[in-house]
Amino acid sequence: MKMLSRLVLVSVFTLGLADASARGGRPGGGGGGMGGSFRPSPGGAARPSPRPSPAPRPSPAPRPAPGARPGTLPSKPGGGAPSRPIGGGPGNIKPRPGAPGTTPARPGGRPGAGDVGRFVGGHPPGHFPGSPGHRPGYGGYHKAEFHQNIHNHFPYHPIYGHPFSSGWCGHFGWHYSHWPYWTAAATAATLTRWIGIAAYPGYGGAEQIPYYPVEPAPDSVYKESIDAPTQVVAEGQQAVVPDDTDWMNIGTFGVIPYQGKDLSYGVQLATTKDGIVRGIHWDMTANTQAEVEGSINKDTLRISWQAKKAGSLIFETNVDELTQQESMVNVYNPTTKSLVSWQLIEIDQKDLPQKK
Repeated sequence: MKMLSRLVLVSVFTLGLADASARGGRPGGGGGGMGGSFRPSPGGAARPSPRPSPAPRPSPAPRPAPGARPGTLPSKPGGGAPSRPIGGGPGNIKPRPGAPGTTPARPGGRPGAGDVGRFVGGHPPGHFPGSPGHRPGYGGYHKAEFHQNIHNHFPYHPIYGHPFSSGWCGHFGWHYSHWPYWTAAATAATLTRWIGIAAYPGYGGAEQIPYYPVEPAPDSVYKESIDAPTQVVAEGQQAVVPDDTDWMNIGTFGVIPYQGKDLSYGVQLATTKDGIVRGIHWDMTANTQAEVEGSINKDTLRISWQAKKAGSLIFETNVDELTQQESMVNVYNPTTKSLVSWQLIEIDQKDLPQKK
């Protein structure tokens, strides 16, 4: 009996497996019952076998070693980073003239930093003292004082006009035809062209003059130096100037004596094409006027003048300095045999007080 029961159970189990296999099912998965539920394949057909794995791709061929590309810069001699060739081609660096690391000289040879030893006080004229680089030991002059001085000494006269105007000069009996009253002050370049020098050599091109704004020059310096300005003045004194001569205005200047602060003199200067200098000298303290005679030496570009009075002071400077807004002028006193430097302040017509 037991043997019969076991045969029946085995037969049933075998029939169930055969039926499931016929329906395309697979054992496992979710669901209840032994082996879970079976999902039929679409259309009742069995699923195909999985795709075969793709064949492995061949490894890429190794790239050739990098060579020199077109347009690359050559390496520096002895190795190192590539260097840009000198010259020839846009963007290339051009060599600086002179030794490596040097800067070109200033046009005209104007003294640079550390090259002003020939000027007493260590600074060439041409700047209002009080600004950077003013002369050591020199009190100087300031623009506010300058304008105040102009208003005090150059008032407008209702009949004669401003000092150094045509009416003012005519009132004192001094007049030249074609005289450039209060025209623009000359620059060094225009002045040198006027007297026949084709190309102004630039600042520093004139023969340099030592100035003495801090203390008077020694007696020996006066004796050694007085001959040069005396000869330049004599050339102007001996020259005959026709009345219809053309003139170029050099400038109108206020003169401040040694260690002074106030204008004590004024002078207006002009020159012919031959370098003959004329003008009028005004002593503000004594309120006297006198004609000025002098000249410009075309070789050295020194300029000297003297008032037409016995024992008058002789003034000497050069074209470089005289055409600056502020400069120094050497003053020789033939009476005391002394030499010292005074200050010149260029006065422009726009600086004058307006008529009321």
